[in-house]
Amino acid sequence: MKKFFEKKKLDYKFAKAGSGHTLGETPPQQQGPAQPSPPRERHVPTQAGQLAGTAALARLDSQPSGGACKPKLKNTTMYKEMEAEAKQIEEVKQKLRQQHSQEQQEVTLVTSHNLSVNLICPLCHHVLPYHEMNQHLTVCLQQEYHKEPLSGSVNMIHTLCRDLDKKGACIDIICKYLNNLIENSTEEKYRKIRMSNKTFQEKVASVNGAILFLEAVGFAQQSLPHQDGEEQFLVIPEATAKDTQTLETCKELLETSQALVPSLDRNAKLFKPSSKATHFDLPNDFYKLKVEEIKKEMKARSEAVEKELQLRTKKMRERDEMKMTVRHYRFVLLRIKFLDGIILQGVFKPLETIFDIRQFVTSSLEREECPFSLSAYSKSLDDESMSIAQSGLAPASVINLAWSTPDLVPKPPYFKMDLLQTLAELT
Repeated sequence: MKKFFEKKKLDYKFAKAGSGHTLGETPPQQQGPAQPSPPRERHVPTQAGQLAGTAALARLDSQPSGGACKPKLKNTTMYKEMEAEAKQIEEVKQKLRQQHSQEQQEVTLVTSHNLSVNLICPLCHHVLPYHEMNQHLTVCLQQEYHKEPLSGSVNMIHTLCRDLDKKGACIDIICKYLNNLIENSTEEKYRKIRMSNKTFQEKVASVNGAILFLEAVGFAQQSLPHQDGEEQFLVIPEATAKDTQTLETCKELLETSQALVPSLDRNAKLFKPSSKATHFDLPNDFYKLKVEEIKKEMKARSEAVEKELQLRTKKMRERDEMKMTVRHYRFVLLRIKFLDGIILQGVFKPLETIFDIRQFVTSSLEREECPFSLSAYSKSLDDESMSIAQSGLAPASVINLAWSTPDLVPKPPYFKMDLLQTLAELT
């Protein structure tokens, strides 16, 4: 039986191998592989099938990607640096949001007697509130004109015209009038100016002090025939026009003078040690924009920063912050805290420097030779050329003072007597 099955298996193998042939014969050609069948025609799925497929794709998109497909960046140095920088930026932004929110709330709590911003008149040196200085300066310039017409009118042109382009155009035209007189003093047409001329009206007469300057030079208003009637002219006598040296002096004075700028009164005050040193009530004079405008701009700016955060360097962000500070705030309130807790308060401008703060502290001490160091927000304020805006101290900050040399530490009271009289409780 066993041999029978072995013989059947052997016959099956020979039959499967095909028909035999001798060594001299050519073997028969084997059949090639079967040709692939044509692709099956796809049918358009039904509407129900399409809805089911869309739902399945939505579920896949909503699921987080698996760990196998996610690139392994957490251990790379670049990823760690990016993560640390993003975290730092978010902390700074959060701090700025809280700071601006607090400032805007405090503005509504201010009363006029708590803090006032005062300016010092450059002419009479009187101290007046910020919002009264423009009117006062105009009166002072008019009084100066009656005493010194030439210098008074020049100061009016430079000080009262806030539009730099308009002021520059006015000065250029007046200098052109004077140059024509200097070069052609004998020609009558250069010795008179028609006041109804469009250019004269728009660029000269519209600037406060311009006509007064021409009158101080020697021009006088006269009614002269023109076309079919008479018109007002500014006319300078021929003898005055020939005095070219005086005309040159007047022209140089007009070109080289600068605007008179009121200086800021520090409004220095001393306060006893208080836990309210970091609480600031800022008046509206501190802000260039209204509170509502600041809120709107801060919101728009915050949204813009979110989009371009990855494309801006640290220096670019600091420069933008400084520009924003200068745009928003006219003044900065600083409190210098001494080791015994006494607080020295002063008002500054955002573009003043650390050097100006040190000068303010030094001038307040009875012994001005005592060396000291300043710090704020755990950072030393060593760079005296850095502006207050760049230092992040605007619009209000507390600065800590430490004596640099123990042997030269002054004994209290170490402030000047007139300043000691302002000592009060901080409310």
